[in-house]
Amino acid sequence: HKRARLRPPRRLRKHHHHSRGSSPFFTACLSLPFRNGSRGMPLLHRKPFVREKPPADLRPDEHVFHCRVTNEIFRDYDEFFERTILCNSLVWSCAITGKSGLTYQEALESERRARQNIQNFPEPLIVPVLYLTTLTQRSRLHEICDDIFSYIKNRYFVGELVEVLRNNGERLHCKILEIKAPVHQNGIANGHAKGVDGVTIIISDSDDSDLDTSSAQNGIEKAITDPFLYKYKVKPLKKQLYESVTVKASQIRRRRHIFSYDRLKLFLKQHCESHDGIIKIKAISIAKYKIAEQTFFYLFPDNPPTFMFSSSSKQKRSSKLTSDDHEYRDAEEHFSPRNLSNTTKERVKLQKEKEHMRNSE
Repeated sequence: HKRARLRPPRRLRKHHHHSRGSSPFFTACLSLPFRNGSRGMPLLHRKPFVREKPPADLRPDEHVFHCRVTNEIFRDYDEFFERTILCNSLVWSCAITGKSGLTYQEALESERRARQNIQNFPEPLIVPVLYLTTLTQRSRLHEICDDIFSYIKNRYFVGELVEVLRNNGERLHCKILEIKAPVHQNGIANGHAKGVDGVTIIISDSDDSDLDTSSAQNGIEKAITDPFLYKYKVKPLKKQLYESVTVKASQIRRRRHIFSYDRLKLFLKQHCESHDGIIKIKAISIAKYKIAEQTFFYLFPDNPPTFMFSSSSKQKRSSKLTSDDHEYRDAEEHFSPRNLSNTTKERVKLQKEKEHMRNSE
């Protein structure tokens, strides 16, 4: 902790780890190249955290204190001390998942995992999920997730990569090329039927015995077809196998974790917002994926589902309590046993370091 001027930056690179050691104290020339990078920014008390900018009059040879967690520099040790204590307090939350009661580092890691989850969301499901969201009238995000997850879990869409169970028990990795609806819908589904001299030819290898004829043919609201009555034309990803084959829905499944409830919820959080207490898709997402130009039959050959409606009145009343609840939970987090224990340890550690530095002057 000796206040000695460090060597020029070029020579410091050779002894980078040793020169910084366990001390936060070094010359400002090291901090000048630091950038925020692409890392996320946790929320402090559920509000965006703003880093302290380096002083405008900072000299390259000036001694400063570097907070490595937030990548900030401070001239004053007390300010650095308080920032370190704050970073180790359980008052941070993840900007993506909303999970609270975290340290700064834990919130960063939570956001990193969440972003990775969102990036891995299956591309062929993006438009179907967003379109289905436009059919919902819900005041809570988890209700929309319940609706969409239960609808999609046994239905598959063109372009999806799935596992297909063969008769010998082997599972093949395949891509869905086409959705084949039961006979009573084939005439209008995805071009699966062709008219020749007034005769409808069904392009499907399905047996008539497993077709559904129970859906309502008349009326405003038609019944939804059992998803297990559909068949799918798939193509194995291994080129040495057959070109394509039609399989039953019961032979298909998604790979584990590809489409999970938690991943769906994270995805919808990025694309939805509340309007008068009802969750709606953001306008930017509607425009980006051209949701307004889509038709449901193009996505899946069935009648669009009718989801339950939930009133927004309770949501409006509860929203008045939200800020108070957040403040109460923030106070609980701050004074929790775990937080007090971590903060106390950190404070004692830094206080000793502070006294040692002053004694060495």
